[in-house]
Parts: sequence; structure tokens; C-alpha cells
Amino acid sequence: MELPEDLEIGLEFPDAYFNLSLSEEVEYIPSDSLISFDVIVSSELADTDDEMIIPASYALGNYPNPFNPATTIRFDLPQEGKVKLAIYNIRGQKVKQLVHDLVAAGSHQIKWNGKDEGNKQVASGVYFYRLEVAGKKTLTNKMLMLK
Repeated sequence: MELPEDLEIGLEFPDAYFNLSLSEEVEYIPSDSLISFDVIVSSELADTDDEMIIPASYALGNYPNPFNPATTIRFDLPQEGKVKLAIYNIRGQKVKQLVHDLVAAGSHQIKWNGKDEGNKQVASGVYFYRLEVAGKKTLTNKMLMLK
């Protein structure tokens, strides 16, 4: 496909980014059977090594799901904020605090090893992960730990 010289196209997956203008072929092997991605078309696409693309909205997700023994939680922040990211069991009890800090705008990811605050492996079952951005947004999703 021929692109105008000033136009660039990129594909953004939960765990990868490809600038299609720089490569002729892209191979992506997803960790789940269902994947989502954004197509970015721009006349000024940022060089991913030099500049970070700031997301337009808040987002929260994890992969793989179901998981064993670990999962990666990804979250997008359109602006800097005080962030709390924690894991809760089905009873609403906090299992693990992953983030409690001021976090810059952008796409972030953190790996949860399936262990609680005492470094003990959690049981199989449903867990919730909750992202709180002070005064701005709260997002909650569920995930399944299988053994």
C-alpha cells in the first residue's frame, strides 16, 4: 500500500506498538484468542523511542485472562494523577496493593505474580482489580486465576 509522504499509520495493541510506516511486515502473536487494538493515522506520528503517545481516555485491562500464575495489568492515563491500583478477592478484601503513587500520563503496565501482601500464592478464583485516580476516575475489572 502506498501512503502519502506525510501520513503514517500505527497499530497499538495492549502489549505492543507497531509503526507500519517503518516496516513492511508485522507479526503479532496475541496471548488471548480475542484481542483489541487501535489504528493510529497521523501526519505527525511520534517516534515511539523519543516520545510517548498520550492516551485520550482512561482504560484498564489485563492479559492473559484467565491466568496462571501471573497476569499483566495495563492502564492508560490521559493526564498525570495520584494512582492506586489494587487487587481484591470476591469478598471485597484487599489482597495486594500494586501501585500507590503519582503516575505520569501515558500507558502503563504492571505484572501481578498472583501473590498477596504476605507473598503467599492466592487461591484459584475470581479477583477484581481496581484503578483509582484521585478525584478523576475509578475503574474496576475482574480476572480469573486458574490452577
